[in-house]
Amino acid sequence: MIGLPDIDSELIARAKKKDEEAIADIIHQIDKRCYSIVFQCLNGNKRHVEEIEDIVQDAYIKAFTSLDKLKDDNNFAPWMYTILERTLIDYTKIPWLKTSQLNSVK
Repeated sequence: MIGLPDIDSELIARAKKKDEEAIADIIHQIDKRCYSIVFQCLNGNKRHVEEIEDIVQDAYIKAFTSLDKLKDDNNFAPWMYTILERTLIDYTKIPWLKTSQLNSVK
C-alpha cells in the first residue's frame, strides 16, 4: 500500500478551525503509515528511529500549520503525502543521510 488513507472531509474542516480533537484523530489515522513510509525510504534502517520521528513530526507541523492552504478537503491524503515526501527530501541534505540511501515509494 502506497500513500496515506483517505480522511473524512468533515474531520479536515474541523482541523482547519484548529479543533485539537480533529487534529489528533487525523494523526491517529495516518501516524503508522507515515512512519512506515519514512522507514521504507530509509531502507528499513532502524538506526534512524529518532530521525524518522523528527521527519514525521516536522511533516505534521508543516501540514497542520498550513492546512488552510488545502483547497479541497477530499485531497488531504495526497497533499499530506507530498509534505511528508518533501520533508524527507529536505532531510537528505543532512550529512548522515545521503540521497542514495532513499528508496522510492512511488
